[in-house]
Amino acid sequence: PRFLAGNEQAPITEGSGRREVANWVAGKSNPLTARVIVNRMWQWHFGAGIVRTPNNFGILSEPPSHPELLDWLAARLMEENWSLKEMHRRMVLSGTYRRTGKVTEEEFGRDPDNRFFGRFAARRLDAEEIRDAMLSVSGSLTPVPGGAADDQLSGPKRSLYLQTARW
Repeated sequence: PRFLAGNEQAPITEGSGRREVANWVAGKSNPLTARVIVNRMWQWHFGAGIVRTPNNFGILSEPPSHPELLDWLAARLMEENWSLKEMHRRMVLSGTYRRTGKVTEEEFGRDPDNRFFGRFAARRLDAEEIRDAMLSVSGSLTPVPGGAADDQLSGPKRSLYLQTARW
């Protein structure tokens, strides 16, 4: 579309142009897609994105707290062939992810909203995470991965292997 590519766009030589648009969206010359994906992954792991307005990366968005980090992570995502698994691994093995949730009054005074990720931000757990944690603590969790989905909610399998009840 002209509003995305401008007036200097290459002509579409075959097909509907969907492939060209997809190549442009995921191309190295357009880092916006990678930045948005990385920001959403960061938000999932840390409770807030590097850009705190994940649905708005435009002119009206809040600026990133760490623009160089966002750009670096986006570049790594593209260099690693868009491997989300590698990006998740990079984030959870980072020093930021391993920070404590304890905060002194001085630290809280400097960054009360944890805008600069100086501490771990507590987050609510999903029902599946709570169930798995309770089974693990009680010693009744079956650690064997895989297998067929089960409909027994009281069983020892991880919640990942339970069928979703739809009534």
